[in-house]
Amino acid sequence: MRFHTALIAVAALCLAATPALTWAAQGSGWFVSFGAFDPKASTNIRLDALSGQYGTNLHLESDLGLPQRRVVPQATLGYQFTPRMSLEFNYFDLRRSGSRVIDENITYGGVNYSFNTTVSTFADMRTDSLQFRYALVDDYPWNVSLMAGAHATHFTVGLSDLNSGVSRSADAQAPLPVVGLRGLYELRGWQLHAEAAYFRMTVNDIRGQLNRYTLSASHSLFDGVSLELGYTYYVLGLGAHRSDLGGNMRFAYQGPFLNLCYGCQIR
Repeated sequence: MRFHTALIAVAALCLAATPALTWAAQGSGWFVSFGAFDPKASTNIRLDALSGQYGTNLHLESDLGLPQRRVVPQATLGYQFTPRMSLEFNYFDLRRSGSRVIDENITYGGVNYSFNTTVSTFADMRTDSLQFRYALVDDYPWNVSLMAGAHATHFTVGLSDLNSGVSRSADAQAPLPVVGLRGLYELRGWQLHAEAAYFRMTVNDIRGQLNRYTLSASHSLFDGVSLELGYTYYVLGLGAHRSDLGGNMRFAYQGPFLNLCYGCQIR
């Protein structure tokens, strides 16, 4: 079973084990949010040949015509156990494709693409995370929480020569534990949030490092429903040194988001 599928299963089991579904804003209950995210992406990648020959360092957006921006949905499901403890599952999927006539010879995974060739590129970056929060400080109007959980990113990047039909794609999965802090301050009906998360680790000979920062403000629209506006900055770096996969990738995005949340006032 792939790690991100297992993560979803763990989230479902944990949430199913909670008390019967409630939406009451009395310190415990379910919360769910759906929204739109407008990230500006930047992707650097080098895929080496199986023989060990280095590939070309590529910036997918500027070198191969992958679009930088695309509005995508995002979703969160969670449960607040007590005023201090909660568990949440997040999902994000950014899929892009593009094509460009390249102005240099490039090598990707041992496949050569010649100058003046039209190359089609696709990239799929999927992220699942399961996160537990515990409030170290819960003294109105302040709340400071420690976050700990698992974060799984699955990526697939492929290049295809539209003239000859030659193609090469690579995919990998990077499961990482994540730790971080979240601060919340309530001011005249507004909740102001700040989050920072970080981790680095090597799993299955893939070295990964993750940094994520979020600032947001939310306001109640009516009982149980709130609107959140924020900004996220995210960087994932991967380096692989395996017999079947070698190279590195740096995937970064940043941009604003808008979420509609049901039950989030209890958080």
